Amino acid sequence: MKKKAITLALISALIVIGIVGYTMEHIRTTRVNRDLTRAFDLMALQSDLERYFIGHQKFPLADKPLNAQGATSCSQEWATLAETLNTTLPKDPQQNCSTQWYAYRSDGKNYKIIAFPEQCDRNIAQQLNDPTRPCSTDGGAWMRSSTGATLW
Repeated sequence: MKKKAITLALISALIVIGIVGYTMEHIRTTRVNRDLTRAFDLMALQSDLERYFIGHQKFPLADKPLNAQGATSCSQEWATLAETLNTTLPKDPQQNCSTQWYAYRSDGKNYKIIAFPEQCDRNIAQQLNDPTRPCSTDGGAWMRSSTGATLW
């Protein structure tokens, strides 16, 4: 009887460990997928902006700062930018307008777009790291920009 109880306890423990492991891997995979979406969104936005520049010899203006009060995926300016670019602009996959959003700034000659990944220091996106908002344990940002706007 004691052997059966020990066996049952071990089997139960293994099942619990398996469920916890599966859940943790699912959460990690979901976060990686959201960050991949952010990286692809930044590159798609960059492509849209560069295409606009070719046709107009300037980037759409948005001179507010790169913060929550600027031209973000939570603001009317984002909708205006979408109309100007004649496209549908993406929104952060977990957009909440306080920590997860995209932002755009341009003086017409240069531009910068930023996103806030869940894990900033992923190896897959080292070329996206924003030197003005460096990756750390507290967060950081990814960016795409023209040469003159890198340090905005």
